[in-house]
Amino acid sequence: MRKVPLIFFSTISALLGFAIGQLLGTMFVIIFTIIGFIIPSILVVDKIYQQVLGPGDCRKIDELQKEQKM
Repeated sequence: MRKVPLIFFSTISALLGFAIGQLLGTMFVIIFTIIGFIIPSILVVDKIYQQVLGPGDCRKIDELQKEQKM
């Protein structure tokens, strides 16, 4: 299976955001396009973060930060 680059999904998402923004008005075009372009990147970064740390490690980090503050 061939991997599709992130820029492809970001562009498709930005075009979808642009189309939604066009329906709502000029101001929303910019907002929805930017949001649409950023969402795939956030999802990929989150997935990488979970793979690196593992599912339960996020809570451990939060607990360590709380202990350091005390």
